[in-house]
Amino acid sequence: MGAVNSAQQKQQTAAIASVMKNAHLAFASRKYPQAEQLCRSIVAVDPEHVEANELLGGLALQFKKYAAACTFFERALKRSRKNAVLYNNYGIALKMAERFDEALTAFNKSLKFRKGYFEALNNRGAVQASLGQMDKARSSYIQAIKSNPDFGKAYYNLANDSKLDIGDKYQPLFSRLENRLSKLSADNLINACFALGKFHEDTGNYDIGFDYFLKGNKSRKEALNYSVEQDLQRVQSYFDVFKNIENWTNVKSVGFSSQTPIFILGMPRSGTTLVEQIISGLPQVFGAGELPYLHQVLSGLNVERLKKLKDFNHFPEDLKTDLRNRGRQYVELLQSKSEGEVSYVTDKLPLNFMYVGFIRLLLPNAKIIHCKRNPLDVCLSNFRILFGENLNFTYDLDDLGRFYLAYEKVMEHWEDQFPESILTVAYEDVINDLEGQAHRMAEFCKLDWDSNCLEFYKNNRSVHTASKNQVRQPLYNSGMRRYEKYGDRLSPLKNILKIAG
Repeated sequence: MGAVNSAQQKQQTAAIASVMKNAHLAFASRKYPQAEQLCRSIVAVDPEHVEANELLGGLALQFKKYAAACTFFERALKRSRKNAVLYNNYGIALKMAERFDEALTAFNKSLKFRKGYFEALNNRGAVQASLGQMDKARSSYIQAIKSNPDFGKAYYNLANDSKLDIGDKYQPLFSRLENRLSKLSADNLINACFALGKFHEDTGNYDIGFDYFLKGNKSRKEALNYSVEQDLQRVQSYFDVFKNIENWTNVKSVGFSSQTPIFILGMPRSGTTLVEQIISGLPQVFGAGELPYLHQVLSGLNVERLKKLKDFNHFPEDLKTDLRNRGRQYVELLQSKSEGEVSYVTDKLPLNFMYVGFIRLLLPNAKIIHCKRNPLDVCLSNFRILFGENLNFTYDLDDLGRFYLAYEKVMEHWEDQFPESILTVAYEDVINDLEGQAHRMAEFCKLDWDSNCLEFYKNNRSVHTASKNQVRQPLYNSGMRRYEKYGDRLSPLKNILKIAG
């Protein structure tokens, strides 16, 4: 009988291995639903199967299902407790879920089981930077570089989380990197170009720095199957949903009446992180960062019915109920992110500017702070950053200019339409008059004043955007009129924006 069971077990193990092989092939071919289905068939039989849970975790990460990713990696780790790669991937999922302390523990465990694991060192540094532990973060990046001198991401993070100078302790690292460019893989080269762009910019060699930014952006865009028309059409399609509405007077009768949300939106790099850091310094406010919830709750909404509406006087009851439920769902998700007893929670996803019309429908009492910045400065700031995903328009000056014009058109319309619900805050005004602009934002949002918000750089909330280093310091004006350093190099952008000189 034991021999029969043993034979059956071997047969089942072989069958599972075959399914797992097909799952990997499906994943490699980007047939993600098939890969998921195959892995789920394995965990239905063997819930802690390491490979299946690991691949399911990777799929969940890819589709931004961070809680699910954490669960899958936890299951895999039950049977593979000394797996450095698994702990690293688990740490990434925890980081994206904003469970930063646990992420640090995961990366440290990864490093315990694989000394000098450069990816885990770099990822640990990124978490430390998000927590404001900048010295520790830089130390982690340098350890990653020592472990792998060609690892571009560590140079990129070190450059962006540091103020570099000629003759400082970092210069030899970047000089050596510059001499190794021909030996780098495509991904490492892109990261290295952005890192060297920042290094040369910090040391005053703007022409050389810009050449590196150009090369890095060009390589990044070539690696993508992307046309800016995709994003321009998306912006226009959301805008067109409301083009027939002639009268918004009774919109408050439609959505969910909560006043909890404060949306902070605009172009990326327009000061949204700074504004959230200031606002969340007031005791009634929790800063929740960049959230995907608005897009999620809008999924499946019947926009074709909305396109036919001209006002809100005879609004279909079933559609009104649907919108109210979606608004309530968004607020519940928002409140689940908050800590302690707060009345207001911010969502600072910049590209929510596309959804202003939907925000007014779902959440008519929500406040919107529109962050605005000099168009050349904001476009240049985007061009200097290597973003993760969903900001593909930032890798080309022409694309950036065209996207900026689309954003400007949308926001000018909504500012005219809803002056009582949208406050426009200029980045330059915040830099020049922090207290005045902070008072202005507090009054607009009907928040009690607390001068602690002026010391926003002492706010210990986690920040994991490209501005995480800047908002840990008092205000500085080096980011203003930066475009002047680049002169004619920005001519293509100036031509699109129709800016002289």
